[in-house]
Parts: sequence; structure tokens; C-alpha cells
Amino acid sequence: SYLSAWVAEEFGASGEGIAGKQLADVFKVETGTSDTPIGFLLAKQKPFRAVNMRCTHDPQERIWTLSGNPQFDPAGNFLGFQGIGADITAVQESAEAISRLASHDPLTGLRNRRGISALVEQALLASVRSEQPFAILLLDLDRFKQVNDTLGHPAGDKLLTQVAARLGRVLNHADCVGRIGGDEFQIVLDGQGDRNALAALAAEVIRTVSQPYFVNGSRCVIGASIGIVLGPEDGDTAEDLTRNADLALYAAKDGGRGGHRFFSRDMLEAAEDRRLLEQDLLDALDRGELEVNYQPLVNAKTNQIAGFEALLRWNHP
Repeated sequence: SYLSAWVAEEFGASGEGIAGKQLADVFKVETGTSDTPIGFLLAKQKPFRAVNMRCTHDPQERIWTLSGNPQFDPAGNFLGFQGIGADITAVQESAEAISRLASHDPLTGLRNRRGISALVEQALLASVRSEQPFAILLLDLDRFKQVNDTLGHPAGDKLLTQVAARLGRVLNHADCVGRIGGDEFQIVLDGQGDRNALAALAAEVIRTVSQPYFVNGSRCVIGASIGIVLGPEDGDTAEDLTRNADLALYAAKDGGRGGHRFFSRDMLEAAEDRRLLEQDLLDALDRGELEVNYQPLVNAKTNQIAGFEALLRWNHP
């Protein structure tokens, strides 16, 4: 029913076309800024505080934070709301920029380790609610170190930005891709559990990433290896999934690079066996479980000792 002259001027409406309308028709609430729907608060004549909205009449589409209190006459009859607002567009944009910096890689524009971890947590929660599987692809570039060593790190950075762009094209959008450090990338796919489809996608990613690049006039050829895990089948926590994706990636690299491998339980068992063996070997040094034995090498023609073979034997309990 009333707008101050300043607000009317800011909206470029001089009050016309706004006065007489319902607040919910003039202002649209920004997603995620109010726990309770503004329409419910208005209908129930409840006060609201610091709700971020955009005015449909504002040509600049700025963000405003509004607060309002219900007004009643002495008889208790509802008269309407009285409230104030402030333009917080600059503050909001600054906060969004800071948030993006915290969750995105400044070099490639992809999600960083923190950002992709949040995506994995979301996928885990969604899988619990809907019982839908999801997939994580861990990608590591092959021969990338040679580019850094021969052309320098600035060239390597340019190559990484080209890799990120190619990944975005293969997946149709880049928000599910993250650069988690160095030359490692991670892809999170919601609702994807078809191994054949994932194998085809991994092959396409490897083929696309392995095409030649041109950086500073030099032709660069790299490759890629991929480890794949399915959630929650291969792990019901982000830590387990990350570890198992690493094991699958190592298996892909051991298989000759330029390929992909799905995680399997025997990979985890082999890794655990190796870890225990390494621990036992460290203890063996302190416990004196290692001994050297010499085995003579005899010349078969002369029956003379020609030398000795030294053997280090581990007497493991």
C-alpha cells in the first residue's frame, strides 16, 4: 500500500504497478534463504527476518533482504505488514565468489578436492534416500610430468586447462568434474550403476584426453588411466570410496596405463596384505629375524668352488 520515494525510484516504477499487489507477487524469494516459505508466514501473519528476494519490477535484478512485522489495529484486526529492506547484491555476490574460491580450482575452474568431496557426500545421501547407485571415476594423466620437465610448469598449467575443457565436453557439463590435485581428476555421476555404460564412458574419456595438444607451439601427447568405484556397493563412506578408487587406478596403471579398471575386493585384500608385510618387515629388523646364508657355486667341470651366492632369509614367525 505504500513505498518510500527512494524505493520506488530504485525500482523505476514510481510506485505504480507495485502498490496494491501482494508482497509475494512483487518479490520472489531466493532459493535456500528461508527455512519457512514466505507465503506461509504471510498467510499466518507471522513476522519474517532477513529473507533474500528479488523484485520482479527491478530492471537490475538485484538481491534485497527484507524483514517485516504484522500490524494490527487496537481491536486486533490485521492491517498488513510493515517492513524494511536493503540492497545486498554486492555482499551476496562477494560471498558467492568467496564460496566458489573455496570449492573450485582457480586454474581450471573445476571443483577442487573440497568441492568434489561435497558432491560425493551429496551422492551418498541421495543413494540412501532413493537406493540409486552412483559412480566415481578417478583419472590420472600419464606422461604429464614429461611436459612439466621439458616445457615448464606454465605449459603444464595450460595443458591442464585444455584437459579440463575436454572433460567438460565429454560429460556435457563440468560441474561433476573436479581437479583434486596435480594431474588427478575425479568425476562423480549420480544415478549411474551400469558397468557397461561406465566402461564405455571411461574409454571415451581416455580417448578424448589422449588426443594431441598444442601448447606454446609445441605438440604434447599424454595419456590417461581411470579407476572406477560404484557407490554404495564399493563403500558407504567418502573415505572408503576414495581409497578404493585409488586402488582401482593403481590396478589400471599396473595393467599398462591407458586403460580403466573397476574396483574389486581382491584389490583391497592385496593392499592390506602388502601393508601388513611391510609392517612385519620393519619389525623383523628389530627382532633379528633376518639372517644371511651363503650358498657355494661349483664349477661342474673342475668341481672347484667358483664363488658364493649370498641369500638374505627372513625367519617370519
